[in-house]
Amino acid sequence: MPIAYNRSVSGLGIIPPVPVKTSYDGDLPLFEEANSTIVGISKDLNGSILGNCIVKLFNTATDVISQQTISDASGNYSFAVDKTQKWYVVAYKAGSPDVAGTTLNTLVGTIPGFVPPPATPYVQFKASNSLTDAASFSVTFNAAPTPGNLLILVASSGTTLTTPAGWVRDVNVVNDLQTSIYSKISNGTETTITISTIAGNATGQLVAIEWPSTYTTIDKIATGAGSASDHTFLNFGTTATTTAANEILIAAGGLNLASPTGSTKPSVSWSNSFTELSHEGAINGSGPPYSQMLGVAFRVVTSTGTFTTTWTFTNPGATVGTWNAALATYK
Repeated sequence: MPIAYNRSVSGLGIIPPVPVKTSYDGDLPLFEEANSTIVGISKDLNGSILGNCIVKLFNTATDVISQQTISDASGNYSFAVDKTQKWYVVAYKAGSPDVAGTTLNTLVGTIPGFVPPPATPYVQFKASNSLTDAASFSVTFNAAPTPGNLLILVASSGTTLTTPAGWVRDVNVVNDLQTSIYSKISNGTETTITISTIAGNATGQLVAIEWPSTYTTIDKIATGAGSASDHTFLNFGTTATTTAANEILIAAGGLNLASPTGSTKPSVSWSNSFTELSHEGAINGSGPPYSQMLGVAFRVVTSTGTFTTTWTFTNPGATVGTWNAALATYK
């Protein structure tokens, strides 16, 4: 069965392929670091090893074929390459069940000892937004988390929030709204996470994030709180010096908008290299949409230090009312 491939190659009679990413964040290319040998395994459409495939090496910049080999019975192949160049490989093997007589196979090319980083540093995340008052609200991952991974839950509401069974509340800030960051090590059953209110029904927002098992525990926190009279943005305070080089930083800001108008979702920005995961709003009592909001962002660091961020937003016709901010680092 034909499948899309690494790159377009003329004259091979294959379907137009999709580009493959051959470099990653930090400018560390897949095929051009210190080692000058490309190794790989030819595989079929289902990911099973398929030996004795024709394997062709192409220069990424020119699309010109450089070398050709045949993988062994176990699918192994290798090429000696110029480490200053970028390359890609295409493999194929004639035979059924493809009606065209050619089966295209997914290739894996690596540098020995180099494992490319994932597309995102987290495994998955999901946000939920309660638009009406309720006694509880839930968020559901797209897939069951992996046992042993770190789970982070961020919640914000206009009423008092409980701590879900099995979770630990790492940070809690109350200033009209309550904003909390919880964590736990996954046992693989937390596909849906539910949090309840204590003091009556309210709207609320949840963000759940699954992180690799590299991270296991809380390290440092910082908090902030205020109103429109002292800030035009949310200031998260500054953490004490972290104790591990490799940590993740989670920032969560909850706010009430004073005199909001319309239903346009505000645009936001974060400082100090934080990347936003979500910002969601809800109807607060009888107010219009986006009168209550939760924003969540993260940053991955590779050295110890003190850390902070700010969250600003643009929403014509509305200004920040009361707000609170929580920042937690995990190692």
